[in-house]
Amino acid sequence: MGKVTIKETIKDIIIHKIGADIPFTLDDISILLPDIKYSTIKVNIKRMLDQEVINKSKNGIYYLPNQKRVLKETVLNTDDVITKKYIRDNHDHMIGYYSGINLARSLGLTTQTASVETIYSNLVADKKRIIKVQNQKFIINAPRYKVTDNNYKVLQVLDIIHIFDKVSEIGREKTLDIIKEYLKDISIEKIELTSILKAYPLKTQVAFYEIGVDHVIT
Repeated sequence: MGKVTIKETIKDIIIHKIGADIPFTLDDISILLPDIKYSTIKVNIKRMLDQEVINKSKNGIYYLPNQKRVLKETVLNTDDVITKKYIRDNHDHMIGYYSGINLARSLGLTTQTASVETIYSNLVADKKRIIKVQNQKFIINAPRYKVTDNNYKVLQVLDIIHIFDKVSEIGREKTLDIIKEYLKDISIEKIELTSILKAYPLKTQVAFYEIGVDHVIT
């Protein structure tokens, strides 16, 4: 029996550790195969792509197509692709978050909807732009403050407060109840909260205190 090639090793790790139709990055493979040089992984992933062993969904996002599918073309879950690219890093830490009208709707603050999702991510260094994934459009932008596991919900709430007058269809008392429930598992140091607030316009900072959110998380 011949020696197992690096390409076969990579394919085997994708099959058994990641799975078919699940988006992955080069970094994911590098973490799973720490003894193989990153450059070697990159070369072999390129070969696998050229040989149609794997497919590319978006720059830097790959997947192994399910061979048992009846349809030849695989349609990845859009949220999985966005999460892999902008929301969570390879260690499953938060680096971004959904925001905007659809976030406010999901929390029950409005009945309005937006056809384009809004995302803030640490990986976005340039100006706001629109991207398309699986024919769905997303507005992506750099956050006002670096996103972490501990603060992303606070940033989401501040984003909502920033557009509160435009989207909210309920009173501030009920809004505070909803925000309190959403932030119940959040604990953040006062010094960090102060730094985060300074990244937002004065009007948003004032509304934050008027609604009483500061009492919820400090």
